[in-house]
Amino acid sequence: MIVLGLMSGSSMDGVDLALCEFKLDADVYSYKVLEAETLHYPDNLYDQLKNAFRFSALDLRRLDKDLGIFFAKSIEQFLQKYPKVRPELIANSGHTIFHQPEDGFTVQIGNSSQIVALNQISTLADFRSLDVSLGGNGAPLVPVGDRLLYPKYEACLNLGGISNISYEVADGRKAFDVSPFNLALNYFAEKVGKPFDKGGEIAKSGRINTDLLNSLNELPFYQKEGPKSLGREWIVDKFIPLFSSYWDTPPNYLRTLVEHLAIQLAASLPFEQGRCLVTGGGAWNEFFIERFRAHAKGWEIVRPEAEVVDFKEAIIFAFLAFLYKKNIINVLASVTGSKRSHIAGALYKA
Repeated sequence: MIVLGLMSGSSMDGVDLALCEFKLDADVYSYKVLEAETLHYPDNLYDQLKNAFRFSALDLRRLDKDLGIFFAKSIEQFLQKYPKVRPELIANSGHTIFHQPEDGFTVQIGNSSQIVALNQISTLADFRSLDVSLGGNGAPLVPVGDRLLYPKYEACLNLGGISNISYEVADGRKAFDVSPFNLALNYFAEKVGKPFDKGGEIAKSGRINTDLLNSLNELPFYQKEGPKSLGREWIVDKFIPLFSSYWDTPPNYLRTLVEHLAIQLAASLPFEQGRCLVTGGGAWNEFFIERFRAHAKGWEIVRPEAEVVDFKEAIIFAFLAFLYKKNIINVLASVTGSKRSHIAGALYKA
């Protein structure tokens, strides 16, 4: 089956499109990326997405429609650019605005009816709500793909706006959000006029603020056991404000933040040794990878080919849609903490 995966992550660096062909042969899954591309948000849409968690209900509905139109036109342009293969199905991750599973809801926008109306291709969306209704975290969703598409790694780590990890243990797949990542790093890079800290060079020039580092490492979230997930609102309201209690320069904040993230992600590794697949935009932060390797002793930290680094989440959302069409479970209760594993997604039929 050929599926187009669309991923809009919390780091807001653009919408990733991955046109994938999936095969299932004797219980073994394989895939091939036919084409892939990242389309960046126009400035006005980027600014709205950045502040949408403070919007009124009416303004959020308008943004839902506008983002859906942007997704629809992006897909149309992408398919016109690569006209030889047409997908049977589109998987729309949506863009998360609110994620509060403890209160029983999660909100993704990017109206899929706009995608179907323009492109006349059935679209699967709303992958998280059922899991939250079943008492789960609604995240992370990628681990079922980690298990079935990347089985040779003992752990799979994704470094997007938020970092998450998944790994196999005796009683099933385990996964959880580990920490903020690019959402926090980019916030402090913007303080020196940069959209992000390329290669970690700004952080590398700074010094560790030991008191701040200790306070970050003592945050209650890191003491929680079992399935857990983070939302943008926690990072904005709880994590970032902690830095203002320890006045320092942006390079020193970034240096301290990199060390904190390396410590927490190394601590999340489940075994004394193994191979860890690292993907997502943060995988290109060379200084972070250097510090992560320093703390993750006994582990081989593997950064795969650029196609997997940059498009793994879009690939896996396409894979979730493939599983949906094959009537195969695509959300694991052992990962999200829900009452049962299930088949997630709401289908908008062409």
